[in-house]
Amino acid sequence: GGHMHGHAEAGHAEHAEPAKPGPAADNAAACARLRAAELPASYERLDSQRIRLLNWNAEKHLHDLFHSDLINVVSDADLILLQESSADEGHLEQNTPFHWSFAPGYVRNGVATGVMTASHVQPVESCRLSSIEPWLGSPKATSIARYGLSDTDETLMVINTHLINFTLGVSAIRGQLQDALQYADRHNGPVIFAGDLNTWNGRRARIVDESLRGVGLKPVRFRRDVRTRIFGKPVDHIYVRGLEAVSADTYNLATSDHNPMDAVLRMKSS
Repeated sequence: GGHMHGHAEAGHAEHAEPAKPGPAADNAAACARLRAAELPASYERLDSQRIRLLNWNAEKHLHDLFHSDLINVVSDADLILLQESSADEGHLEQNTPFHWSFAPGYVRNGVATGVMTASHVQPVESCRLSSIEPWLGSPKATSIARYGLSDTDETLMVINTHLINFTLGVSAIRGQLQDALQYADRHNGPVIFAGDLNTWNGRRARIVDESLRGVGLKPVRFRRDVRTRIFGKPVDHIYVRGLEAVSADTYNLATSDHNPMDAVLRMKSS
C-alpha cells in the first residue's frame, strides 16, 4: 500500500520520490495488527484516573545537562514521549524503570534519532510508522502503542509523532497525519496524540488542528504556556480524546530548544 507511506495526494510539487518499500511496510502491517490484537489474559494497566504524561522534543540530547534534567522531570511520569531522541538510551534504562519503544527516523553519523515512547507499564502492543521528509529525504517517525487501563477493558492508544517540517505545500503533512490518525479513528478507547507537530505557520497549524479534531481529539491547554514558539506559534502539542486534563503545565529549561509539557490526565466517565 503506497497509501501507508503518506503519499495520499500524489502529484504535488513538494513530493520527493516515493519511500522505498521495506521496513515501513512491515510496520504498517504491525500497526494494522495492533488494532485487531486480542488482549492477553493478564496485562499491566495504567491508573485510568491518573496518567502523568511528559512530552518533550529532546533536541538530539545535545546538551550535557539533558539527562539530569530528564531524570528529574520524569521520575514521577507514567508515560514519556520524546522526539529527536537518540536510540542510545542505555543509561536511562538502567536508571529508570521504564519500557522504551523507539521509532527511528533520521540517521546521521551512524546515530539514529526518532521518537521514543517510554512507560512504567509494558504496552499491550506497539508499532511504528515512517514518513519521508520531502526535501531532506530523511524519515520522520511515529510510534503507536496501546496500554491497559484500570477499571475498564478499553485500552489507551498513545501516538507519539514528529511531523514533517520542511515542505512548501501541506499534502505531505496531511498524508503523515492521515497515516497515524486512521488508527486513532478506529480505536475504541481513549487516545493521546502528542509530539512536535511543527505547526510554525497558520496553514500548517490549521491542517493539524482540523485533522485531529476530525477524529475527536482536542488540545490540552496549559496553565502556564511557555511552549517553544516558532514565528509566534507553539509547535509542540498534546491532544486527547476520552480523557481530560486534571492539570497541565510547561517548563522553561535550557537543555533543549524545546520546553517540556507535563499533563496529568484521567479517563472521562462515559
